[in-house]
Amino acid sequence: MLIAVTALATAPAAVAKTIAGIEIPETLRAGEHELLLNGAGMREKMFVDAYVACLYVPKPESEPERILAADEPQAVIMHITSRLVTRERLTASLPKDLRRSTDDDLDSIRPQVDLLLAMIDDEVSRGDTFRLLYLPAQGTQVWHNDRLKGTIEGLDFKRALFGIWLSERPTQKSLKRQLLRGTRDA
Repeated sequence: MLIAVTALATAPAAVAKTIAGIEIPETLRAGEHELLLNGAGMREKMFVDAYVACLYVPKPESEPERILAADEPQAVIMHITSRLVTRERLTASLPKDLRRSTDDDLDSIRPQVDLLLAMIDDEVSRGDTFRLLYLPAQGTQVWHNDRLKGTIEGLDFKRALFGIWLSERPTQKSLKRQLLRGTRDA
């Protein structure tokens, strides 16, 4: 699986959209699965374009609850576009975002959250990419650039993690809309 997922990062694919200079492929290969771009958009924070987020699913879906509940291959890709996104800021914001996406029930996934934070152990810079790839029966693979940092088990964790962007209380409502079948040119 490691070789197949690494190959997906380098395999050429048709470009669906370009956002902030980032070419967003229409498809993403994850092992034996081909995922389709559901949507992509810019995460903006305090008037700063922080990162481009892309959501990949087996078939297009506009209902966030279905995406979050689905035990099927899915991916969220984050392309860091600002030098203001650092390891320290990312690890500080993730617990807050996860708490919001779980309706303040972070305790139920605390070991997975701690593992995720430990995986973000390298400096984060503009131009970096994070791939959060969920595979049923395996868990969520966390990639920083082309390096697999580890896998976190549990569908509940995937729901909470992807809920950062798709829950009832997403990190940014306009980004949620863009991920649910919309894109924005930058």
